[in-house]
Amino acid sequence: MKLRVCLFMFLVFTGLLAGGAGATDLAMERRWQEAVIDQVVVGNVHWLDADGYRFYSIYTEADSSPKGAVIIMHGMRRHPDWPDVIAPLRTALAKQGWATLSLQMPVLGFDTGMRDHSVLLNESPARIWAAIGFLKKRDHKKIVLIGHGLGAIMGASYLVENGKKDIAGLAAIGMYMLNYTDPRMWTPDLLVKLRLPILDIYGQMDQYGVEHDKEVRAQAAARANNRRYRQVMISQADHDFTGHGDELVDHIKRWLEEL
Repeated sequence: MKLRVCLFMFLVFTGLLAGGAGATDLAMERRWQEAVIDQVVVGNVHWLDADGYRFYSIYTEADSSPKGAVIIMHGMRRHPDWPDVIAPLRTALAKQGWATLSLQMPVLGFDTGMRDHSVLLNESPARIWAAIGFLKKRDHKKIVLIGHGLGAIMGASYLVENGKKDIAGLAAIGMYMLNYTDPRMWTPDLLVKLRLPILDIYGQMDQYGVEHDKEVRAQAAARANNRRYRQVMISQADHDFTGHGDELVDHIKRWLEEL
């Protein structure tokens, strides 16, 4: 009996009983789930499957004839209805004719550092793939990735590793870069391999690894000869675009129209 208990605990901690959940903090995902699901007013909660692990998303139909669909990925330690950046985008873009699917991405707890989060890049592709499948079943032909912070890195990493099939573009909001860690966290190495439409949008008062290294990201896109890469700064905005949410939405809306 004691051996069985020990084996069970081993399987839980190694993630084998979590249905492919891997390194994500299951307790934190559950807390976000409990806090968010019953509070969703705009859109509907849908459960998706990523390699056997069920995670939730919020799908919002376009108010008018759909122009396409966007997959929205939140930043570090956040959820798919986060009040800054994520909720404004997923609701406002639906009013502009874009169906939105906001995902609960893998998360780590508040006791972890930024560099620790690179392990989550092993899990995020399965969730993005599940989201693409969900949207394709609803006959969405044009699908765009939108990520904030770590979500932007997850989107770029997915495109490098899986190709741009089914994806029309990437809007990277506050995309930072970390050296001396997993190479996938050094975003210039991702941008130099991508040639699809990319909107690199950040705030003037953004995090150091976002604002300070803007030229490095632009140079990487130039080396890729990506003429469809665009970099936009929003004056006085911080990483969460506090007080500048409408400007952020407006820039992304116009970029989507150009696609």
